[in-house]
Parts: sequence; structure tokens; C-alpha cells
Amino acid sequence: MQFAITSHAFPAVPPDVAAVFGRSSDSQGSWGWFQTLAVQTLRAAETALVFALRDEAGRPCAALPLVRLPDGTIRGLSAPYTTLFAPPLGSPVYARALGVCMRAFVGRRLMLDALASEDPSIRALKLGLGEGGFLCAGYRHFANHFEAVTTMDRFWEARGSRLRSTVRRKQRSLERDGRLRFESFEAPAEVDGAIDVYERLYALSWKEPEPDPDFMPAMMRALAREGSLRLALAVIDGTPAAAQIWLVSKGRATIFKLAQDPGYDKLSPGTLLTHWMVSRTVDRDHVTEIDFGRGDDRYKRDWLGQCRYREGFIACNPGSIGGLYDAMRLVLPTWIAAKLRGGKPPEQPC
Repeated sequence: MQFAITSHAFPAVPPDVAAVFGRSSDSQGSWGWFQTLAVQTLRAAETALVFALRDEAGRPCAALPLVRLPDGTIRGLSAPYTTLFAPPLGSPVYARALGVCMRAFVGRRLMLDALASEDPSIRALKLGLGEGGFLCAGYRHFANHFEAVTTMDRFWEARGSRLRSTVRRKQRSLERDGRLRFESFEAPAEVDGAIDVYERLYALSWKEPEPDPDFMPAMMRALAREGSLRLALAVIDGTPAAAQIWLVSKGRATIFKLAQDPGYDKLSPGTLLTHWMVSRTVDRDHVTEIDFGRGDDRYKRDWLGQCRYREGFIACNPGSIGGLYDAMRLVLPTWIAAKLRGGKPPEQPC
């Protein structure tokens, strides 16, 4: 089969290409997600693009959202918010073809991050880039705690005794006195009011200020329209004490953001809210895997028992002076390090 690539700059992306994003395997691969990133997170002189792979009939069958930098580098359309770069690559056949064709559009280097190395289409894309003549190297990006889930009972039985005891004691005390309730906001009309509550709790919490202050409200509204947002609150004595943002799509849930009023720390509202949300998404949304986004924070190990790495990937075009220089600077050291290890990956700290 013959394929062709077309390039489209935001916001002038044809409807048939935008529709392809509905096939993504994750909420962070949806059109609303990438559109929000393009509008809210780009820096001066950065341009958001979508490369679409089209079949012989001209129909788009895969898409790759990217950003062109002033020096000619192209990176994935991702940001510090991204916990999984999940573009709609379609089948491994399409992903591989897309990789092979990319050299004509990348004059210097292509950089992707937050990749799921276990995804067959991601592996095929990387294979295609190599076949297309790029010099390529991968690296670890960040730890991602996760766990497969069948039922809430089995999941909860496998947690540590300290966590189970904390939830049991704190919840029993608050519910006995009628002080605790949980709420989840999903529909666009519901989410608008809850966003203000989340932002107030985030400002009170221990979190660093957001690098792009308008991203979170815009993202929540976009994903609420697509049906993948769960904005949950723990309310104590009528006052919101903790908030969480979960992204739920096609059997997977990502615990995306947490916020808590420090004045309620002794009552552990965030812990109680996580327990409630796990139960709710398993029973109501029928999720079979939950992950905890970026990072190897200790509390994440208490909730989710497995750890993997999201990867980054660099593909340099040796046909240009800049690409060859980047290959010597970025790819060659990785090759040498792998050779010294005998081809073995580095040890897994998580």
C-alpha cells in the first residue's frame, strides 16, 4: 500500500484529520487534549503541526501532533502536564509507514517523550524512523506507577495494612458523625463550578504554581466535553477539603492531579478520596488499569504496586549538518553507554 504525509498547522487542521484523534487509546491522545496543549503551552516562535498519514484514497489513517522550534528541531506536542504521549498512530503498519516518511519533513531532529515503550504502535514508529534513515536513541523519561485491576475487593485486599487501617479509621469516624461526603463532576455544565473549587484547593496545597495557569481549566473543560474527565471532591463539614482530577478512557484511568487543604491533613481527605475514586472508576467506568502519572513519589507505591518507565526518543537526520551534529552529541553517547553495558538497559530504581 502506498502512503503520503500531509502537514497541517494549528488551528487550520482539516476535519478529517481532527476526527482521527477519536481513535486514540487514551484521553491524552484526544483532539481536545492536543488542541488545549497547542493553545495554552507553546512558547514564542513555536508552531504546532499535525502530520497525517494518508492512504491511497487520501483518507487519513494516522496522525502525529508535533511542534516546530525556531532552530528547525521538531518535538512532540507534549508538556510537563503530559503523562502519556498517545497520538492516534493506528495499527503498527501505519505507525511504521509514518516513521519511514518523516525524514522529508525533519531537517534536523525529532524528539518525542512520555512514550509507552510497551505500545506496539510506538515501537513500530521508532522502527520506521530508523528505516527512514534517522540515527536514533532512546532514554528513560520518568517513572510511572500502575496496576491492573479486576475488582475493588481484590485490589483493596492487596494494599498494605497501614493504608487500609488509615482509610478504615478515618472514614468510619467522619461518616459516623455525618461529616464526610464525596462528589464527582463530569458533565461540562457541572465542571465549570467545580474548577474554581479545585483551583482554590490547589493554591492552598503544597504544589508548585502551574507553568501555564490557563491550561488546567481549559483542559478540564475540553475533556469534560469528550467525556473523559472526573473531577472529584472530598467535602468535610460542608467545605471542600481535597480535590482530584482523574482522566478515564477506554478502560484506563490516570490519577492526574491532587490538591488538599493543609488544614484538613489530620483527617486524610485525599487518601479517603483516592479510595472512593478507585472504587467508583472500577465499578462504574469498568477500568482495568490505573496509573499515577509522573514520578516515583513514595505514596504512589502504597496505592499501585507496579512501576514502569515512560521513555523519550531522539531521531536525528544525518543528511543535514545540524542533524549530524545532534547525532554525535545526543545519539552517539547513548550508543556507547549501551555498548559498555553489553546491550543491557540500566537498572530499574523503581
